[in-house]
Amino acid sequence: MKSSVFGLISRKEAKNGRAPLIHDNLSTFAFQLTKNTMRVVADIPHPEIKITLLAWNGKYLIKLELGPFEQTYKVSEMDVAGDEEIKTWLDEEFLQQCMEQFLTMRKNLHEARRRHSF
Repeated sequence: MKSSVFGLISRKEAKNGRAPLIHDNLSTFAFQLTKNTMRVVADIPHPEIKITLLAWNGKYLIKLELGPFEQTYKVSEMDVAGDEEIKTWLDEEFLQQCMEQFLTMRKNLHEARRRHSF
């Protein structure tokens, strides 16, 4: 069984994208899982950064990860022709700027830890 914040649902119900009414002592919930289900559109190869393109809630999310740091850019699905257009944005200049932002994030965290260490 999969668990949700609303209660327990079966795998079959989750796979179908719908869950039945769930009863508990407080109230009864009805919800549809497919509306807000995040899906991976593409894993984009890069030698240093993990790049994932996601779709969720009417938006594309460009998620970049490097070590313990993460950057996410949200773009409305209405503002682009599709995921292929977004992939073209991930050029050398954009990714270099993202790398610089990762370095700034690391520096900011290091300085904050140093200011508050005993």
